[in-house]
Amino acid sequence: MCRRAGVNVHPNMERKYLIGVLDGDIEAPPMTEQSHPIDRWRHAIIGFLLDYWVRVHPQLKCPARNLNHPEETRRDRRPCFKCTDLQVMTCVQQNAHNETRMRKYLPVLRTEEHGSSFHQHSSP
Repeated sequence: MCRRAGVNVHPNMERKYLIGVLDGDIEAPPMTEQSHPIDRWRHAIIGFLLDYWVRVHPQLKCPARNLNHPEETRRDRRPCFKCTDLQVMTCVQQNAHNETRMRKYLPVLRTEEHGSSFHQHSSP
């Protein structure tokens, strides 16, 4: 559930902790070098789709089709977090011709020593 909500969690975290994160009682851990590596690709795919929306949205058959849904109540700004890791990497592989374009949207990670946060590259 945390992963689908886009919260940075790890499989070895205790259930009580994860529930606290979902409830908002506990702050989610920041994205660092140790964060889930596939999440970076989720952000990259979403950034790519937003910038190329006009060209790609007619082709989408996955949760990303609601990324820019005209009805705000149906809009989903984190659709790739509903997909499994395998689905995300399959998406990247099947769209290898756009991988270079996707890479520019990969979040830039900082190590915990230099501030444990990340930011996404700006749009072209």
